[in-house]
Amino acid sequence: MSNQLTLPHFGKWSILSLLAGLLITALTVNEVNKRNEQLIVEALDSIALDAIEQMRGRINLYQYGLTAARGAILMVGSENLKRDLFRTFINSRAVDTEFPGARGFGFIQRVSQADLPDFVAFAQADGWPDYTLKELSPNRAERFMILYIEPVERNVQAVGLDIGSEKHRRAAAQGAIDTGLAQLTSPITLVQASGQSQQSFLFLLPVFAQGVTPVTRAERNALAIGWTYNALLMDEVLADLDLTTDHIHLELFDVTDPNHRVQFYNNDRSATQDLHRRTSTHPMFGRSWEAQFSVQPGFIDALTLTNVGQIAILGLIISLLATGLVMSTQASRRNKQLLIDQQSRLAAIVESSEDAIISNNDQGVITSWNNGAQRIFGFTASEAIGQNVVALIVPAPLQADETAQGKKVQANEAVPVYETHYQAKSAPYPMPVAVTLSALIDSQGLAQGVSRTIRDISGQKAAEAAIVELNIRLESQILERTEALAELNTLFVNVLRASSEVAIIATDLNGLVTVFNSGAERLLTYKPGDVIGQLSPLVFHSQAEIDRHADEIWHHFNERVSGFNTLVFKAKRFGSETHHWTYIACDGAQVPVSVAVTGIFNETEELVGYLCIATDISRQLEHERDILAARDQLEMAASIANLGIWTWTLADDGLQWNDFMYSLYYDRPKSDKNASLDFDHWQKCIHPDDLEPTSSSLAAAISGTGHYDLVFRIILPDGRIRFVQAGARVERNSSGEAIRVTGFNLDVTSQRELEAVLRSAKEQSDAASAAKSTFLANMSHEIRTPMNAVLGMLHLVQQSDLTVHQQDYIAKAQKASKSLLGLLNDILDYSKIEAGKLELDPHSFAIEELMQDLAIVLSGTQGNSDVELLFDLDPKLPKHVFADKLRLKQVLINLATNALKFTRQGEVVVQIKEQSRTAQESTIAISIRDTGIGISPEQIERIFEGFVQAENSTTRRYGGTGLGLVITKNLVTMMGGELLVDSMPDRGSCFYFELTMPVVTLVSADDRWQFPDQSLNLLIVDDNRIAREIMTAAVTSLGWWPTAVESAQDVLDRFQPGSGLDTNFDVMLLDWRMPNLDGGALIKALLALPDNITVPKIVVVTAHGEDLTETDIGFMQPPMIGYLTKPVTPQQIKVAIYKGLPKLGQRPRAETAPVVVAQKRLEHLKLLVVEDNELNRQVAQELLAMEGAQVDLAEGGIVGVATVLAGQVAYDLVLMDLQMPDIDGLEATRRIRSHGAFRDLPILAMTANVSAEDRLACAAAGMNGHLGKPIDIDRVVASIIHALAGANQPSKIDADAIVASPADSPIIEKIESIMKRFGDNMPLFISLLPTFNDVSAKLISDLERAIAHQDPSAAAAALHTLKGSGANMGASAFLKKIRDAEALLKAAPYEPLVKALPSNLAQQLRQILTQSSALLQQATAEKAPLATPMLTGTALPSADFKAALVELKAQLAIGSLTALTLFDQLPLESLPRGLSQHKMLGLKPLLIELNYPAAIRTLDELLVGL
Repeated sequence: MSNQLTLPHFGKWSILSLLAGLLITALTVNEVNKRNEQLIVEALDSIALDAIEQMRGRINLYQYGLTAARGAILMVGSENLKRDLFRTFINSRAVDTEFPGARGFGFIQRVSQADLPDFVAFAQADGWPDYTLKELSPNRAERFMILYIEPVERNVQAVGLDIGSEKHRRAAAQGAIDTGLAQLTSPITLVQASGQSQQSFLFLLPVFAQGVTPVTRAERNALAIGWTYNALLMDEVLADLDLTTDHIHLELFDVTDPNHRVQFYNNDRSATQDLHRRTSTHPMFGRSWEAQFSVQPGFIDALTLTNVGQIAILGLIISLLATGLVMSTQASRRNKQLLIDQQSRLAAIVESSEDAIISNNDQGVITSWNNGAQRIFGFTASEAIGQNVVALIVPAPLQADETAQGKKVQANEAVPVYETHYQAKSAPYPMPVAVTLSALIDSQGLAQGVSRTIRDISGQKAAEAAIVELNIRLESQILERTEALAELNTLFVNVLRASSEVAIIATDLNGLVTVFNSGAERLLTYKPGDVIGQLSPLVFHSQAEIDRHADEIWHHFNERVSGFNTLVFKAKRFGSETHHWTYIACDGAQVPVSVAVTGIFNETEELVGYLCIATDISRQLEHERDILAARDQLEMAASIANLGIWTWTLADDGLQWNDFMYSLYYDRPKSDKNASLDFDHWQKCIHPDDLEPTSSSLAAAISGTGHYDLVFRIILPDGRIRFVQAGARVERNSSGEAIRVTGFNLDVTSQRELEAVLRSAKEQSDAASAAKSTFLANMSHEIRTPMNAVLGMLHLVQQSDLTVHQQDYIAKAQKASKSLLGLLNDILDYSKIEAGKLELDPHSFAIEELMQDLAIVLSGTQGNSDVELLFDLDPKLPKHVFADKLRLKQVLINLATNALKFTRQGEVVVQIKEQSRTAQESTIAISIRDTGIGISPEQIERIFEGFVQAENSTTRRYGGTGLGLVITKNLVTMMGGELLVDSMPDRGSCFYFELTMPVVTLVSADDRWQFPDQSLNLLIVDDNRIAREIMTAAVTSLGWWPTAVESAQDVLDRFQPGSGLDTNFDVMLLDWRMPNLDGGALIKALLALPDNITVPKIVVVTAHGEDLTETDIGFMQPPMIGYLTKPVTPQQIKVAIYKGLPKLGQRPRAETAPVVVAQKRLEHLKLLVVEDNELNRQVAQELLAMEGAQVDLAEGGIVGVATVLAGQVAYDLVLMDLQMPDIDGLEATRRIRSHGAFRDLPILAMTANVSAEDRLACAAAGMNGHLGKPIDIDRVVASIIHALAGANQPSKIDADAIVASPADSPIIEKIESIMKRFGDNMPLFISLLPTFNDVSAKLISDLERAIAHQDPSAAAAALHTLKGSGANMGASAFLKKIRDAEALLKAAPYEPLVKALPSNLAQQLRQILTQSSALLQQATAEKAPLATPMLTGTALPSADFKAALVELKAQLAIGSLTALTLFDQLPLESLPRGLSQHKMLGLKPLLIELNYPAAIRTLDELLVGL
C-alpha cells in the first residue's frame, strides 16, 4: 500500500450512497411512470371498449335486418317470392338510415347443378332478363346463387353471382346452415367494390323451409333453402361511428385462422409511431376479430401527466451532493488509518521473518533484535539490545572485516551479499551465514546505522559435502554394476530362449522390435525373422484399442500421445506399467494378454529401449467371469430375497454366517458378534418344540436320505418368535462323504402373520356372505309369496267373462308380473354379479315376442308424460335367435326405463338393426336413444359404478339405486358385447351395444302374416317426426305403401271435396294425442263428411292408453277396427290390420273374448297342498281345482305330515312349501319318507327359494321335484304329470348326471320303460326313430362346427337339444355322453372349447348314436306285434275337429309325446271351412322338434278361426 495520504475519491460507501440516491430516484421515476402508463391505458381501454361495443351493435343491427328479410320471405313462401315483392319489402325500410353502412339486403338461393338452367330461366323471367351465372372460380358442387339484392343499383355486379364458387363465401354459407345461426364470411373483396381488397364481408342468415330452425344438423342441411344476406364494406360500416378520437390508431384483423391473420380495417395508414398498443379478440358471428388500438404522442400530450424528467434531475442532484459528503468523510478516516497500518506492517514483517534482522546505530550498538535473531544466535532481545553487534556475534578473527563492511554501507557503497561465519551464544563453533547489509537513512537522507539480514546456511553447506561424498561412491558402484550387467545379459539371453510360455518382446526407442522369443512366436504365430527389425508392437493391437488407451492418458495426464508412445507412455514416466490388452495374432486370432512394459537402460542409465512381457490370460478371464457371475447372482438373490446364507463345515464344526443371518437371529449386524460360531450355537436359537424335527431334517439331508426344506421358529434375544424358511445343499467329497453344508434362511414371519390375517378376513367374509345369502333368500321368499298371489289371482280372473279391454289389461298385467318375476332374481341377487356366479340361460326365442313383452312392461312406465316410446326394428332381423331372452329383456327394460325416467319431453327410441349375417349367426346392434337431460363427460366415467348415478341431485329428482346400469353392463358383457354411451347435457343420451347370436330356424305361429295377401295403402298420422319415420319404415317393410302426414288438419284437408289429393287408403294409423286437433276430434270430423267420401279403416296408435278409456268413441264401431299402444312392432301393426279387415278372411273380433274350454288335465287326482300362507293356499286350491283335481289343504308342516300319515285319503301327490313356521318342508318330507308306506309318495317342493343349493337340498330330503314361486299352472300341471308318470323315485339333480355309469350299463333303456313314456304307442315311437336319427346327426354336425369356431353358446345349445331328444328316445349311453360333455363345458367356462371338450367328441357321439339306433330298431321289431295300429284319418265335423284340437293342446301342455299321434289321426285332407291347411301342415315340424310352446300358440290361432 502506498505511504502517501489519499484525496477524496469513490469508495464503497460513496458508491453505495450514490447508488442509494439513484435507486430512490429511479423508484420514484418508475412509480410516476407507472401511474402515467396506467392513466394512458385506462383512457385507451375506455375508448377501445366503447368502439368495440359500437361495432358489435352495428353488426347486430344488420342481423335484425336479415331476420326481418327472412320473415318476409317465409311469410309469402319461398315458392311465391318475386323480385317485386322483395324490392317492395326492402324499400319499405329506409336502408341507409335504418341500417347505416349496409350496401344492401339480398336473398341467396340453394340451386343444384341439375336445377341450374330452370333457376336461371326463372330469374330472367322474374324481372331480370340479363340474369346469368357468375363464378369466381369453377364450381361443380351445389350452387349458392344471389337472386335478389336491393338497392340493386349499387350492387348490380353481385346479381347472379354463385358465392359457392369462392371458398370463403361458401364456408360461411355452409356454416350458417350447420349451426342455424347468422355467420360472417372471412374478409373478402366485394365484386361491387373490387378496389378495396379484403375489406368487406358477407353477412348470411339461413332460411329454412318450415320457418323453424331444425334441431339436428342433418335436418338443417335438408331443409335449408337459402340465405338472406347483406354486403358490408368496413369503411362504410364504421364511417359514421365515433370509434376513435384524434391521435388514436385502430386496426382490425380476422384471426379465425391463427396461421392466417387478415387486416380488413385501418383508420390511419399514415401512422408511423404507435404507442401503448392494446390487443383484444372478440367472437363475431362465427369469426374471431382482433382489435388493435394504439395512440400517437399527441394523445399522451393531451393528458395531464406528471413530468418524469424533472423528478429524475432533482433526484440526481440530491444523490450527487450526498455522495460528495460521504467521500470527504471517508478520505479523512482512510489517511489516519494508513499511518497506523504502515507501522504495524513493518513491525510484523520484522518479527515474523525466519532470518535474523538486526539494526545498529552508527556506533555499532544494537537497536533492534527480531525473533529470527534470537532463534539463530540464542540471545534474547533484552540481552542483545545495547550491545555492540560485532563484538557480540562476530568471531574475533573476522571482526575487522565485518567492521569494514559496515562502514562501506554507511558510506552509501554497494556491498553484495557475502558468506561468513558468526558465533551463536552456546555453539562450540561459528556457523556459516549469508549476510545482507543495508543502511538506515533518516528523513534528511543521511545514514544513521546499519541493518543486517542474516541467514543460517549450515544445512546448505552440509548438503554440498554430502553430494561430493555421493559422487565418489557412485563412481565405484558404476564399475561394479557394469560387471554385473554383463553377467545379467548372459542370463537374460538364456531366459529368452527358455521362456516358451511367456511372450517377451523388446524394442528400441522408436518401437522397432529387437527381441522376439519363442513364447511370442507361439502366442502371435509370427516368425522371428518377419518381426525383428521389421515390425513395431503396434501391429499386435487394434487401432480402436490404441485410441481408447490414448484417450485415457489424455483424461488422466492431460497429454496427447499417439502410435508407439501410447504403449510405453506410463513406462517412460513411471518406470513400468502392467495393462490388459488384446493381441491380434498373425492368423487374425484375438488373444487377451497381460503386458508388463519396462524401460531398458544401458550402463549409463540411459534409456535405450523397452521390454514387453505378455502372458495369455484367456483362461484366467474365463474363470474370473464365471466366479463373478456366480458371486453376483448369489449376492443379488440373497440381497433381493433378504436371504441369510450360512455354511457349516462338518470337520471342525465351524459355522459361517453372512450379515443378514446375524440380523435375522440377533437383530444386530455382524460386527456386534465377537465370539466364533458353531453348530451348537445355532441349535440354541431354535424354538424347543421345533429343535427335534429341524435337526432330524438336517441329519437326513447329510445322510442322503432326505431333504432339508422346512419352516421352524427361532427365539430372539428379546424373547420374540420369528418364523424361518430354511433350505440347504450338501457338498460331498469323491467318496460321497458330506464335508460341507451350505444353506439359506428366509424370514417368513410377516408372511405367516399375513396368512393368519387373511384366514381371519376370509372367515369374516364367508360369514358376511352367508349372512347376505340368508338375507337375500328370505327377501326373495317374502317377495315371491305375494307375487304368487298376484299371478294366481290374475290367472283366475282370466277364466271369468271379460270385455276385450279387460282381457287385454289382464293379459298385459300378467305379462308384466311375469317379467317382474323374471327380473326379481337379479335385482335381489346383485351379489351373483359381485361373485361372478351369474350364469346365462340361452334358448331359442323370437325377437318379435321379446319386443312385444318389452312394450307391455314399458307401457306402464310412461304415465301421462309427453314422451313417446318407439321401436325402430330392422326388417332384416332374423325371426329367431339363440340367446338368454330374459337377460336381454332385462337389459332393454333397464335402459329404456332409465331413458323414460330422465326424459321430460320428446321421445325414447329403442332401435335394433342387423349389422351383419352369416349362415349360422347374426350380429345385431341395439341402441336406446332419448331426448332427456343427458350426461356430462365427467359423469359418464362414474355411471357404471355400483350405487352411483350421474349426479347426487339425480337421485333426489328421479329416484333409483344406481344399480341398474351396473347389472346391465355386466349382462351385456356376459352376452359378448360392450355397453357404450354417447351423451351431452340437455341433448339426450344414447346407450348402445352389439351382440352376435346364433340364428335359429323355427316355425313361428305368426308365419301366416309374413307375406301379405295383397298390397295395402296406409295413411300414417302422427305429429312426432321420428314416430312418423319409424312407422313409415315399418309399413314399408311389410310390403305396403305408406303416406305420412303430421297433423289431423292435413288429413281433413286431404279429404275435403276438390282437394285433388289421393284419398284411396285402406287403413289409417292414427296417433291419438296431437296438438290442436287430436285423434278423437279427427274421427268425429271424418264421420261428419259427406257419404260419398270413403273414410279408411282406422287403427288408433297411442302412447297413452288411458286416453282411450276417457273417450266416448267405440273402438269396435266402424270405421274403427282396433287400437295399438305404443311402442308397436311391424308384426303388431300387421296382425291388428289383418284381424280388423274381414275382406282378408279374418273373423271380426267379438265384443267379449271367447273362452276356450280345455280338457281338465288333473281330473280324478287327489292332491295335498301344504302351505302356511292363507292366500297362497287359496290360489293353489282354485287353480288345481280348475284342472279337475281334488285338493286338500294343510296349514303347516306338522299338520301336513299328520294328514299324510293318517291315511284317510290316499293322496296321489303332495305339494310342499319349504319355509313354514313350525317345521320346514324339508323336515316334513323326511318325516313322511321315514314311514315305509309313503316312501314312494310323489312330493314336489313349492318355494320362493330357487337357487341351485335349494334344489340340491330338496333332492337330498327325498323330494321328487322343485317348483319355484309364483306358480305357473301349466308348469305345475306338467310337473305333476311327470312326477306321477316316473319311476316313483326321488329325482336326481343335474349335478348327479355326470357320475360315471358302470362299465356294463345298457346302451338303451328297456323297451317297456320307453313305451310307458310313449303311452304304449309303438307305431308312434317307430315313426319317430328316423327323425331322431336325422335331427341328432344334424345337431352333432352343429356341435362339431361350434367347437371348431370356438362358439360355446352354439355348443351348449346343441348339447341341450341332443340331451332332450336322447332322454325321450331312451338312448341311455348317448344321453350319458351328452351330460358328461355338458358338465365339462360348465366346469371350464373360460377354457377354449378344444381344451374343455374331448377332441373326438363328435365321432364318439356318432358311434353311440349308430349303436343306439340299431338296438332301438331291434327292440321295436321284437315288440312290433304288440303295437296298436294307428287310426286312419276321416273327415270330422267342425265341432268335432275343434274338440280334437283342444285335446291336442291339452297333451302339448303336459308335454306328452302322444301329441304327434293325435295329430297324425287328424283328416288334414278335408278341413272345416276357415281353417288354413298350410297352417295345419306347419304344426307337424313343431311337434317333431318338440317345440311345444310354438305349437300351442299356433293351435290358439287355429281355434280362434273355428
